[in-house]
Amino acid sequence: IEVLNEVGYVLDSATLDGLNAQMDELISHLQSLSGQANDPVIQGVVKSSAKALTQLLNQFAGQLQTSKTEMISTVSDAAVREINGYLKNIANLNKEIKSSHVSGDPALELMDQRNTLIDNLSTYMNIRTSTKLVDVGGGVMVEELSIDMKTANGDSFPLINDNKCAQFGSFTSGDD
Repeated sequence: IEVLNEVGYVLDSATLDGLNAQMDELISHLQSLSGQANDPVIQGVVKSSAKALTQLLNQFAGQLQTSKTEMISTVSDAAVREINGYLKNIANLNKEIKSSHVSGDPALELMDQRNTLIDNLSTYMNIRTSTKLVDVGGGVMVEELSIDMKTANGDSFPLINDNKCAQFGSFTSGDD
């Protein structure tokens, strides 16, 4: 919605700032030129009017480009914050679940919460979860969860290993 509001603002200001008037003026001058095609004064007026319209369109294109850049940065930063929150919360839940299992509690609610966060994380990237049994002493075995991010070319990057997690940063490239 914010993106559409920003585009709407630029386009609304275009109308208010005279885009329609400039186009009407050019059309009027072109009609005059059609009746007097060899008149150098009218030719100059048409060129001037077309140049003014082009400058106005370029101005609005620049405003839209600026809005696009700002929106990409905002959306990117928000997504990174959300992903990092999921990673931290999953790692914290892993720690709580492990503690609960050591004390004999199955921690079903905590595991449900963790699964929901994992599902949410998977909407942002291709992930693979794995578990391994770890001896915590006294004959007690508990599962440790790991999550890796899988790339399109098959590479794998660790995101979570038990109660430790990676964190993402955001940047924008110069390519638009």
